[in-house]
Amino acid sequence: MDIEDMDFLQAMADELRAIDSLYEAEATEIENIIFRVKLEQGEN
Repeated sequence: MDIEDMDFLQAMADELRAIDSLYEAEATEIENIIFRVKLEQGEN
């Protein structure tokens, strides 16, 4: 996963939150995926 993919996923998470607070769990899960990928790639 490259930086463009992670930026896209972060934008999706932000949009989910903007749509409705019901999507908070999904947005958080997307951010957790981004975090795990960054850890695997040695980024913080």
